Amino acid sequence: MRSWLNGGFVEKAFSTQEQSLIRKSPVKYGYSSDVVVDSVFLLSAEEAECLFANDGDRVCKPTDYVAKSLNLGGSDGTGEWWLRPNGRYSNELAAVQCDGPVITFPYDVVYRAGLGRLPAFVRPALRLSL
Repeated sequence: MRSWLNGGFVEKAFSTQEQSLIRKSPVKYGYSSDVVVDSVFLLSAEEAECLFANDGDRVCKPTDYVAKSLNLGGSDGTGEWWLRPNGRYSNELAAVQCDGPVITFPYDVVYRAGLGRLPAFVRPALRLSL
């Protein structure tokens, strides 16, 4: 996910001029003591709880274009969205549920993929130099 966000996603989603405004930011992943520097990243569970006032603000509903191609978990067209790893291992992620609560327990990607129940959405975060 990290490689895609900072590679293909940035190149396709933003013009060269827009890319020049993206500020590289230090990001800590839960499974590592290392801090990496990324242009685009996923929010941590703590950031998702701090930056959104409540569960309702964290609800993610796609555009009509995106919704047509997704199998969404929520009855109202909402879906879970990825947060960055918070566990001891790289396959343990956190997520935001369809109705907005943050899942902070280790979220085993391999297990959930086997069930066909991975979050449908990625909500990239970035910092801008304006």
